Amino acid sequence: MLNTRQLRYVQGLAEHRNFARAAKTMGISQPALSRSIQKLEENLGVKLFERNKKGAFLTEAGQIVLKHARLITGSTTAMKNELDRYHGLMFGSLNIGTGSYAGTALLPRAIAQFNQLYPDIYISATIIDWIDLTDKIMLNDLDFVVMESSEVERSSNIEFIELNRQQVYFYARVEHPLFKQKNLSILDLVDYPFMMPVMPQRVKGLFTKLFNKDPDGRSPDLSLKRIFVGDQTVIKQTIARSNAIGVGTVGMLEAEMDQSILKILPFFIPKMTMHADIIRRKGLSASPAATAFIDILHEIDADQLRSTNEFLRTVDFQVLK
Repeated sequence: MLNTRQLRYVQGLAEHRNFARAAKTMGISQPALSRSIQKLEENLGVKLFERNKKGAFLTEAGQIVLKHARLITGSTTAMKNELDRYHGLMFGSLNIGTGSYAGTALLPRAIAQFNQLYPDIYISATIIDWIDLTDKIMLNDLDFVVMESSEVERSSNIEFIELNRQQVYFYARVEHPLFKQKNLSILDLVDYPFMMPVMPQRVKGLFTKLFNKDPDGRSPDLSLKRIFVGDQTVIKQTIARSNAIGVGTVGMLEAEMDQSILKILPFFIPKMTMHADIIRRKGLSASPAATAFIDILHEIDADQLRSTNEFLRTVDFQVLK
C-alpha cells in the first residue's frame, strides 16, 4: 500500500541522489530510508532507482512515480495546511522536557519531522532530571516529557503514555581493544572506564549483578572507573576518541554505527532496557501541536524497535541473564 511518506522519500532521494544526504535532510536514518524505498519498489513491482558508487538515480519507472508523487504530495500538503489552520497547528509553541537517553534516541528525528510539517510552531526542548519532573509538569512549564520513567514517582496527577522498551547495549569505538580480544568476557569491560549519565537504581542493581566476582575471585570496583556526563553528544564524541565504554540503544547509535565510528559490544542483557515513556499532567487536554508531536514519537519509536530487531539478527551475542 502506498503512503505519502514513501512518496516524499522518493522525492528527497531523487533530489539529492544520495541516500545519506537525503536521509539527513529528511530527518531519518539512512537504513530507514533504504528500507522504505525498497519496500515501495517491492509493492509497485518496479525498480525506482539505480544504485552505484556515484549515487542513486531514477529509472524510467522512477520518473513516472516521481511525477505522480509530486502531484499527490502537493495536493496532500495543501489539504493538510487547510486542516491545520482549522485545528490551530499553523502557529504556536511546544515545550518538551526530556532525559539524556530518550532525548538522544527519539527527539532528533521527531523534531526534524515535526518542523518539516509545522515550520511556524516554536519548539523548546529542555534536558531535565526526573527529580524535577513532577514540579515542571504541575507548574505547566512543559507540554509533556519524554524520559526514563522507572525513577518517576507514580501520582494521580501524572499520566504515563508507554513507549516500547528499547534494548540497551554496551558500545565502544570501532578500533577498541575489546573487539580484538579472543574469548571476550563481560568482566573484561571493567578494565576500561564507563562513561554515562547518572543511572537509575534498577540499572545500578543490574550492574552490580553483572560485574560480580568471577570464579577466580576477581572483584572489580566500578566506582573507580566511572565518568558521569549528562550530555550524550559529549559522551559519544569522547568514546569515539578514547577507550571508554558507553551504554545506549540502537536508535541512539545508528548514525555513528552507519559511519563505522562506534560499535556495539556482543553482550545481550535482556533486563538492560530503556524504560522511556511520555509523561504529562493528567486532566489537561493536549494541544494540537502536542498531539501531533506525540504521534510522530510513536512512529519513530516503532521504527527503532524494528531496527533493533533487525540488528539482533546480525550479531552473535553472548546472552547474560
